[in-house]
Amino acid sequence: ATPLETMPPMATQQSAMPEAEPAAPVIEIDEDLSPAELLDEYPPDPALSLDTAEAAALPPQPRRSGASPEAQRLAVVATGLGLDRALTAQTVITAPAEVALSFGAGTEDLTGWIEAARAYGHEALVDLQLGAANDVHETDERVLLPELGPVENLRRLDAILAAAPKATGVTVSITDSFLGDAAALTPILERLHAAGLIVVGLPVTAPRTIAADRVFHEQLEGGRVTRETLALKGLVRQRGAALVLASPENAVALAHSWSRPSQNPAVELSLVPASSLVED
Repeated sequence: ATPLETMPPMATQQSAMPEAEPAAPVIEIDEDLSPAELLDEYPPDPALSLDTAEAAALPPQPRRSGASPEAQRLAVVATGLGLDRALTAQTVITAPAEVALSFGAGTEDLTGWIEAARAYGHEALVDLQLGAANDVHETDERVLLPELGPVENLRRLDAILAAAPKATGVTVSITDSFLGDAAALTPILERLHAAGLIVVGLPVTAPRTIAADRVFHEQLEGGRVTRETLALKGLVRQRGAALVLASPENAVALAHSWSRPSQNPAVELSLVPASSLVED
């Protein structure tokens, strides 16, 4: 197998002049809704649906953004969805359609949540955990472990993917030991690539794989949303594009902050689907 190359760390740039904090989306859901109940109580605009034009494509193909080549592009992925159904429902509704939504493997009614996300125009991904935290055991079928070997890991991966046929790809959380084990990681990447899926958040050079430039799992409070947005603008100014992984609350706040009109009309700031940044 070809050796995997770890991506280099990225520099960030911050501005000294923060703007006013953007207003939070006004819709709040505190009900424990199922995906079907969500679509029934909060029906989306049919024009948003990704299944209208892509119904025959399984898995869904990477989307191309309408941004101009000169645009400064940001892709945002909200991770960890599915466990808290009220938070998941609110994220589906309030996040801009360009924000990808990544659901935990093993989420109850995962297929339904992915269909609801796509009805609102979101690419849907599945959280894929490679390597174990201290409290995770070999019996947890949602986790892939180097010590299990390729056969068992691929069996688990296939089961996760079978529950999410309309997912565009996976969002990877990986331990250092798994990242450094090419014999364990390469078969997984080969299976994902063969399935036509994108791999988000993995810091290696491989087809259809993109590393995260910034990760925001801890709650951004006070003026941090504005400050981090300005830092992202500096980063994107240098590189042309960036990918962010974030908790659902942070993802919604950052996406809306990024989408505010630029003070410089000559600069086009575009929020784009995560798959549009992925290269074959």
